[in-house]
Amino acid sequence: MTSSQRPSRARRSLGKIRHNQLPRILVRINVAIGILAFLILTATLGFRYLTEPVADWSDALYMTLITITTVGYGEMVKIDSFGERIFAGLVALGGFGILTFLFTSLSVFFLEGDLDYTLRRRRMEKQIRKLHHHYIVCGFGRVGRNVAHELSQTNRHFVAIDIEEARMEENLDKFPGLLYLNGDASDEDKLDAAYIEEARGLLP
Repeated sequence: MTSSQRPSRARRSLGKIRHNQLPRILVRINVAIGILAFLILTATLGFRYLTEPVADWSDALYMTLITITTVGYGEMVKIDSFGERIFAGLVALGGFGILTFLFTSLSVFFLEGDLDYTLRRRRMEKQIRKLHHHYIVCGFGRVGRNVAHELSQTNRHFVAIDIEEARMEENLDKFPGLLYLNGDASDEDKLDAAYIEEARGLLP
């Protein structure tokens, strides 16, 4: 393998990772929120019914929140028995763990560039929907890039379609404002997404 091939493969891998990472992070965030909601509900019920005397709903919920967040402003629910203390300790440990997991997932979501990528894709799709009398460049290899260059030089709008997203990502500097779709140019759904009914033609 030559040195020029290694960076190319690395860029393709990076593009695939970034493209596939957002759904996984969103799943993690949704799972964390779901578990946190379940923990709050379970702990509130526990603090209400497992203690003597039975606590008010507001006191039980408040006790749950200060236990999960480990704030500890004071016990709103009387906890005396060994079992009650074990329950409160488990709620605190569970809350600390799930909040750590949630905040870590949110940090990854915002700091890994996925949000920027998603917003850029949405802006691009919105721009594509506004195109009329444009061209669709099928493939963004050497020939496709030459065609795109000619279209750019003559101020004609186009949408590029290529099965390798990294190939288009690495040419964004050469083609500022490049509009592209990732997929097979022979796929009718991709052509519809490129608004082929409004296009002048397919190239090359």
